Amino acid sequence: MLIILPRVSLAGFEVLSSELRKLNVLDLSGNRFSNNLVSCFNGFSSLKSLDLSNNPLKRAAGFQVLSSRLKNLESLSLKMNEYNDSIFSTLTGLSSLKSLALSYNQLTGSAGFNGNV
Repeated sequence: MLIILPRVSLAGFEVLSSELRKLNVLDLSGNRFSNNLVSCFNGFSSLKSLDLSNNPLKRAAGFQVLSSRLKNLESLSLKMNEYNDSIFSTLTGLSSLKSLALSYNQLTGSAGFNGNV
């Protein structure tokens, strides 16, 4: 199942998230979500692809919560947001991740993977 939700409100997404437990692909790009969005990802255990590109997201701390809820996530797009290098340490729990898009953020190149990619 694929759902694309352009210009949806955070409140509207919270209502939808409780009903879409078997969703595989979710595209929320091009909205104006804040960092509060990350707390809404309850019950998305089947989600394999998530696109949050082109939102004003900048605090990486919420992704520690996200990584504990989305164990099957294989593709994550965070392009065109406002993340810095702190995003890398918060994504370590996404063990199924195969594709990560971070272009057009505020990265300086000091990811600090230490061979754990």
